[in-house]
Amino acid sequence: MISEEKINEILGLADIVRIIEEFYPLKSAGKNYKTLCPFHQEKTPSFIISSEKQIFHCFGCGKGGNVFHFIMEHEKLSFPEAVKWVGQKIGVIVEDTPVGKSSKLYPVLEQVNPLFAKFLHSTHGKIAYQYLMKRGLKEKTLKDFSLGYAPTTEIQLKELNKLELPSELLKKGGILIKKDDSKYPYFRRRIIFPIIDTQGRTIAFGGRSTDNSMPKYLNSPESEIFEKGKTLYGLNLTRKHILTEKKAIIVEGYMDLISLYEEGVKNVVASLGTSLTRWQIRILSRLADTIYLVYDSDTAGERASLRSLELFIEEGLNPLTVKLPSPEDPDSYIKKYGKEKFNDKLNQSQNVVQFYLSCLAKQYDCKTIEGKVNISKIILPIINKVQSSLRKNEYIKMLADALSTNESILMEEISKQKKQPKNTQQKEISFAHLTEEELILLLMIEKDEFRNVITEHDISDFKNDNLKKIALEVYTKARDKKQIKPSAILNLLSSNAKETLSKIMAKEEFYYKDWQQTLNIWRRGNITRKIVEGKLTLSQQQAQIEKLQKLMQPLK
Repeated sequence: MISEEKINEILGLADIVRIIEEFYPLKSAGKNYKTLCPFHQEKTPSFIISSEKQIFHCFGCGKGGNVFHFIMEHEKLSFPEAVKWVGQKIGVIVEDTPVGKSSKLYPVLEQVNPLFAKFLHSTHGKIAYQYLMKRGLKEKTLKDFSLGYAPTTEIQLKELNKLELPSELLKKGGILIKKDDSKYPYFRRRIIFPIIDTQGRTIAFGGRSTDNSMPKYLNSPESEIFEKGKTLYGLNLTRKHILTEKKAIIVEGYMDLISLYEEGVKNVVASLGTSLTRWQIRILSRLADTIYLVYDSDTAGERASLRSLELFIEEGLNPLTVKLPSPEDPDSYIKKYGKEKFNDKLNQSQNVVQFYLSCLAKQYDCKTIEGKVNISKIILPIINKVQSSLRKNEYIKMLADALSTNESILMEEISKQKKQPKNTQQKEISFAHLTEEELILLLMIEKDEFRNVITEHDISDFKNDNLKKIALEVYTKARDKKQIKPSAILNLLSSNAKETLSKIMAKEEFYYKDWQQTLNIWRRGNITRKIVEGKLTLSQQQAQIEKLQKLMQPLK
């Protein structure tokens, strides 16, 4: 068990702003910082980080806490693991820390992974192994990516039973499917591609059919440790190469990535066959300055690129798109032409406007008035989302040249466009309004002189259970002459109470002069409520009325 002293030492040395900034770009907001929430999808930043108080809170989804809670949620770690993670980041060694898995699924998948690899190199996986050899993969590549094979139901169940793993966990981890009283494997007759996180833990699997069964590719169902939209295949191996080159190449499929990696193009990730999400884009944005989209040359590949480009623009990024000759995909192209030719294609990549124009030229004639109007209607809203004024201006010049029209006309068209309507479902953020009890609690945390006049009776008068729990922790620490540090108090609270406190602390940069008057008003209100509710005896009522009269005057 980690000592409280060690936890507080790390908490005192760690800077939550610097830790979160390694993952996401932050913008200054007064004394605080803000960014788009990593834990739910939003367009308006509601995720606030306080450098002064060393806490975070999202006013959209309600998640909040200190630096440990952020790492627990973001990296899916237990509390001891998060303490050790932060300690390693700031150079504080946590000795003999029991690093228990934050989910029981991790050890289960870690045992299943080598079983699939064993099947691939057995007689059961002969066809799959030969297929991979024909695709040009080397034995080392199979080992680097831990490739495996899932045979028939009977064979899998026999070997899984030997592992004596809980069937409920095998079901949660997407290994088994239970129907009525029967169970059978989720993957059958498929080449297995383990999906491994950046800490080297197996979190899911992908499977490619070897018997023409559909779908051709199948991913594990999402679980408590695996969210497809927040995962990039291969990043566990390629992250260091992306950081070194400051360039990232995004492909669609497992084999695309593996073939590029084998040929020496190692700054690459795959999007698990889905359209890119904001989370995946943000992960890459903190690793690379330049991002290339290299999808298949077919229509589906073009559509995937177009969908992704707009998200990149909205995130303030400007990716480059690589067009491969039909019918090539990254896997086939690099095997046919090699690394040098592939790099040439990267150098010939297109920016957003160039790529849109090349795609739209198949549908519209840019020499006709109607063609120009239609193309501009599609591209101008995208250009208008570009955050850099200089880049936006260059894109307008580029579009004007392509359409043989005047830049000023395009600028006029952009100015006509209505601003994007606000998301009506986005919760409004208020930093100025606190409830009476929230204000009392904030005063307890912020002001020594206020804590000195708070009594146990005051604590019992809190109506909100979460606020009462927090107030009791603050009161107890003050009574025992211990330091009151909000980020440390968070470690002692339940999940609900923790989120309540982080919300209150993130609401405003707090400064309050008339705290005596606030305390008197609050106490008078509590006494009046008790009298009105008839919860006091006659003698108690008389005592409270006398107390109420005294409270009509400010505290000295």
